[in-house]
Amino acid sequence: DFKRETKAMFPTGLPSDEYIEAMPEGEEKAKAQKLFDRDMDDDEGTKAYKLCYLYFNMIVAAAVHSTPSMNSIHDGKGTLRKGALAEAAQR
Repeated sequence: DFKRETKAMFPTGLPSDEYIEAMPEGEEKAKAQKLFDRDMDDDEGTKAYKLCYLYFNMIVAAAVHSTPSMNSIHDGKGTLRKGALAEAAQR
């Protein structure tokens, strides 16, 4: 089971690709790379999905302002922010 293997090897969560690259060569590094690759390629897309979701929300937050409501994400009442960051996010 992927989650069980990951939790056993990395109790606080799967490390970044940069961390794995810095690990000393050996069986542990090979296992870590295999788990990382599997996480990036799995059908659920857990890590890739989380990254895309984060970046999308950051871009929207930089470009749009809205009064919070129960459905403020979809209500269409937001206004565009002013400034260089908002202009870049709208492109």
